[in-house]
Amino acid sequence: MSDSSRHLFVQEVQVPQSNQQLLPAIPPSPLLSAEEVAVMLRCHKVTLWRWLKTIPDFPQPIRKSPGRIAFYQQEVIDYIASRPRVSC
Repeated sequence: MSDSSRHLFVQEVQVPQSNQQLLPAIPPSPLLSAEEVAVMLRCHKVTLWRWLKTIPDFPQPIRKSPGRIAFYQQEVIDYIASRPRVSC
């Protein structure tokens, strides 16, 4: 195959200047399972569920499917950062 015939199979693809129109389809941050959030908070999963019900500013989960929830990673990180530090 000659160089000129190889160029026949190359198709030019237009890439948009901005991906702004794609943003609504992409979640703002990765999702974490309840188990992953419990590990991040160093608590038991049962404690996580209790905190969900009793702490007003605790990150609220989203429903991925029936019986499956997830948390936005950035919301969990922001919540952890907002907690007061304890001096020992």
